[in-house]
Order: sequence, then C-alpha cells, then structure tokens
Amino acid sequence: MEPALLYLLSKKERAHGYDLIAQANELAICDTVVDAAAVYRVLRQMEEGGLAQSDWDTSGGGPAKRVYEITPAGEEHLKAWADTLRRRAQSMLDFAGECDSLP
Repeated sequence: MEPALLYLLSKKERAHGYDLIAQANELAICDTVVDAAAVYRVLRQMEEGGLAQSDWDTSGGGPAKRVYEITPAGEEHLKAWADTLRRRAQSMLDFAGECDSLP
C-alpha cells in the first residue's frame, strides 16, 4: 500500500484521502478492493515517518477535509521502493524461467 500511495501523491500537488482510495483501486497492483481504513492508517504512518504531510482543507462547503502531499523524503523513499520492486520483479521472472525449463 505504501508504494502505491507514495506514487499517487507524487502525481499530484495535494490529494484528499478519498481521492487516493479511488485511485488506488484503479491501480492494477492490488488484488482486492482497497480498504479505506487501511489507506488512512498507512497515510498516518507515512506522516509519522516524514514521507507525507497533511493539513486541513477548509475551502468549499461541508466539514474540513485532510489533504496529503508527498515530502522530499517520501520522493526518495518512493525511488527506493521502485528499485526494490524492480529487483523483485526480475527475481520472479528468473524463477519462472527456471520453472519453465523443468522436465
């Protein structure tokens, strides 16, 4: 969930949590529907870790809504995630190739 949220935040200047949930559901990296509570839990953890920050959006009608944005540390962490995922993907391809060569 964390790399997906960091990626989504990197694509926008700021985003509401419900927008991130909808966009995460559109990504092809999740096998199931994204749980809203899990998204907000990960967003809080990312804030605590300095990967994201948020403030209150009081514009418009209705109650204030929290908006999130990625921090420079979050951008670096996303790059590290991308490297890790790239290595894992290559390892999986290598493994599948090995399995294909079995008798």
